[in-house]
Amino acid sequence: MNKTLIKCATIVNEGKINTADVLIAGERIEKIETSTNAANLNVIKIDAEGLFVIPGMIDAQVHFRERGLIQTQLS
Repeated sequence: MNKTLIKCATIVNEGKINTADVLIAGERIEKIETSTNAANLNVIKIDAEGLFVIPGMIDAQVHFRERGLIQTQLS
């Protein structure tokens, strides 16, 4: 199974903001830890220092619009 380690990410989750590492196995989050020793892991590493990770975030402006909806300007 492919694993990815996102290092030093600013994580916004459940009303909290923390800096941590996120280990992803396949398509699921396996672990969130304040520090992960990646030297012994066979993973793809991503340096996310200064970047945000927001699990489950979606853009409601894009995903909840009806197909073919046209915006109109109000006078």
